[in-house]
Amino acid sequence: MNRLQEVLERPEPTIAVPITQSIGKTTLQSIASIADVAEFRADLFPYSDLPYLEDQIRSIGVMPTLLTIRYQGEGGQWSGSEEDRLAVYQHLMPLVDGVDIELAADILPDVVDAANDNQKIVVVSSHNFNETPSAEELEHIQQESRSVSDYTKIAAMADTLDEYQRLADFTLNTTTSKLIIVAMGDFGPSSRIFFPGLGSHLTYAYAGDQAVAPGQLNYLETHELLKKFYPNYRKLFE
Repeated sequence: MNRLQEVLERPEPTIAVPITQSIGKTTLQSIASIADVAEFRADLFPYSDLPYLEDQIRSIGVMPTLLTIRYQGEGGQWSGSEEDRLAVYQHLMPLVDGVDIELAADILPDVVDAANDNQKIVVVSSHNFNETPSAEELEHIQQESRSVSDYTKIAAMADTLDEYQRLADFTLNTTTSKLIIVAMGDFGPSSRIFFPGLGSHLTYAYAGDQAVAPGQLNYLETHELLKKFYPNYRKLFE
């Protein structure tokens, strides 16, 4: 089994830490001792030349790795063309365990084809930094994603209790897709801890000094809270 799929399918919560810059061996060991997935955010690294990115990915090879090259339309910093972004995905594909590609991306079919050819996990994602979509819109996103992805990721701004509850209800009641659901904004921290208990397969937590998305918690804090609320998660570290 693909090692990323293995950790995503376990019943206990699973933590992904975005890697946005070169990290030392000691820091990597600390992350790997707690987190389950390294999300390699190629769009956030200071350089985009392929040999440099290859070296960075190889340095975190001890962990299952999810490759993300987020474009600016959905909160990333990729400023090149879509053709160049596809080329980076295709080049780095053999070095990772899975890829995250936006549902709205023009290169979605090509990235999915390359991932399938290389037997990699596909996460198809949708991000809304303004609000939580309606229940009907959330259902439409997962239906569109389901045919081409292994997992559907939806990240949405949730600054009201109604929005938070809508995301929670969707996570709990959707059984036709494997979901990764996170809230951003005021209810973001709560979602990172409690949505795994509703069926979200992955929660994201940052390392370093700054969150990668609104509502993320530090991976050490996330780990301690998950141990507090999930006894079976705590047993993994005893």
